[in-house]
Amino acid sequence: MIASAGVAEGHGTGGLQLPEAEIRAYESAVLGDEHAAEHAEQRRDERRAMRRWQAMTSREQRLKVARERELSKRLARRTAARAPASEIGRWTQAPFELPNSFAIHTVVLPTGKLLYWGFPDGPPNIGNATLWDPSKGYGPSAFEDVPPPVVDPDGDGPQPPGVAPIYCSGQSFLPNGEVLVTGGNLVFPGLSDPAYPDWAGLNRAFTFNPWTERWTEQPQMNQGRWYPTQVELADGRTITIGGYNDDPPGKVLNMDLEVFEPGAAAESVGSFSLHPEVTLPTGLLYPHLFTMPDQRVLVAGPLPRHAALIDARDPGDPITWTDLPRSIEQRNGGSAVLEPGTPRGSWSATMIGGIGGLPDPDGSRLPTATTETINARRAGDGWKASSPLNLSRSYQNTVLLPDRSMVTVGGGYGENEEDGVYRIDSDGARRQIELFDPETSEWRLGPAQLEDRGYHATAVLLPDGRVFSGGDNKHPLEPDGSNSNTDTAEIYSPPYLFQGRRPVIKKAPKKAGWNQRIKVLTKGRSKATEAVLVAPGATTHGNDMHQRLVPLRAKKLKKKGKRKPGPTGLEIVTPPGAGVAPPGYYMLFVLNGKGVPSVAKWVRLGS
Repeated sequence: MIASAGVAEGHGTGGLQLPEAEIRAYESAVLGDEHAAEHAEQRRDERRAMRRWQAMTSREQRLKVARERELSKRLARRTAARAPASEIGRWTQAPFELPNSFAIHTVVLPTGKLLYWGFPDGPPNIGNATLWDPSKGYGPSAFEDVPPPVVDPDGDGPQPPGVAPIYCSGQSFLPNGEVLVTGGNLVFPGLSDPAYPDWAGLNRAFTFNPWTERWTEQPQMNQGRWYPTQVELADGRTITIGGYNDDPPGKVLNMDLEVFEPGAAAESVGSFSLHPEVTLPTGLLYPHLFTMPDQRVLVAGPLPRHAALIDARDPGDPITWTDLPRSIEQRNGGSAVLEPGTPRGSWSATMIGGIGGLPDPDGSRLPTATTETINARRAGDGWKASSPLNLSRSYQNTVLLPDRSMVTVGGGYGENEEDGVYRIDSDGARRQIELFDPETSEWRLGPAQLEDRGYHATAVLLPDGRVFSGGDNKHPLEPDGSNSNTDTAEIYSPPYLFQGRRPVIKKAPKKAGWNQRIKVLTKGRSKATEAVLVAPGATTHGNDMHQRLVPLRAKKLKKKGKRKPGPTGLEIVTPPGAGVAPPGYYMLFVLNGKGVPSVAKWVRLGS
């Protein structure tokens, strides 16, 4: 198995098999003798590990795998026993296979299905995508392959046409519920095209219709994007920035800011506009972007200099970029959230964990457990340290929960020369979730899942209130220590699912405008007292580009009289404007007095 030239970026070349002499000669010509020698040593280590594995008898191999799995189960049992499920939740679904692709990117569709995609097991450089229908369970019949369109990635270059390689892209939702995907992976460094010894971006964009389950190719962007971020604006347009472009030799930063204008109808073709009036002060790889209540966009890390406000409120005016005070720490591979605010919106974003600082003498870098918050309404006050995690983490996922708590899932252990950013801790400690209590503003460790979920893992909130956790194609349960050829997922049930009966939504509007009073009818013995809207997750590399939680003004429906008590439920007021909640589909949860949420109903907000 070839050790990729892009180990520092966390990618492997999968299962391509070539003679060692041919590989060494090729890499010496492309990368130089010294770099090629390093790769040769890595391959020797891999071959030694493989020989040790192959030297074992079948019984010894089974025993080794069984020991690894038993250790994982012991950790899961031990951490779950620390507190009742009503306090820390439980992992309620053991690992189940995710066919067809790795869950490196995951989005929750308004149909209730999940769409996930990742990279192939080695060249050729092609993409894939899969739908999971939770209502059908966890077996093969619950999954459907929905590959993106066939394209020629580099336009009559060395790469033949194939399914669009959309991994390492950005993703978010359009107002009509379609998924917008921008960028992807142009080449396997040094393999797809000798002119590219390093990673470069695809200049393509696509939309996916959740109802017809079809892809539509959109116009090409000005340059390629590898590791970009995008965010929906209050008027339904989408900003995309960051990533590496498509220039050789690769690893060339894309300094463009582009705006996507959706088409007028479902599955229609929109347009990109380039905004050269914006001078980005630095290149960005998967920056964190959040639309603010005043409709500007906050840039929040991961590097200290990645702090700014983008003003694109008027399509007829030039877009501006205003730098904000630098953050406290560098946080490569950290997560960030727009904190749940009030019914009038949230101005505060918090960055969590990540890799920072200078490398140790052995070349490794450890993650941090610290967090920091900025209030964009008082941006001049800068960043403030906030409650730290219990464990340092990198490339973890942080998911907003309907009771306004948060759960941080998985995470790696920084990076080193051997594993790059795939590095995980040897004792599995970061398999434990951490719960954020909004009342105490503290994090608490919870139960461990059975597999590591570090780099290339994703986690999102499901409409039933549970949390999906999948991805990470390198973990210690692989018997020979190599990259996995398969992917799995597990399901976490938060504490509120162990706190008694849930309220039930009987009827809710399917559409609503802003600042509008609507009635939500409920049934059952658990009475609803409050309501929230939660935007569906769209996450990759620890960066969710769409989730947000908006509390709603709510009051109980008035009774009509003693003889005719009338329906039970809530009268709620939708968010006051599109800066607080950009147009699109949201999960509407009602909660009882204990904070136990219902299963969500989907509501389309806006025209």
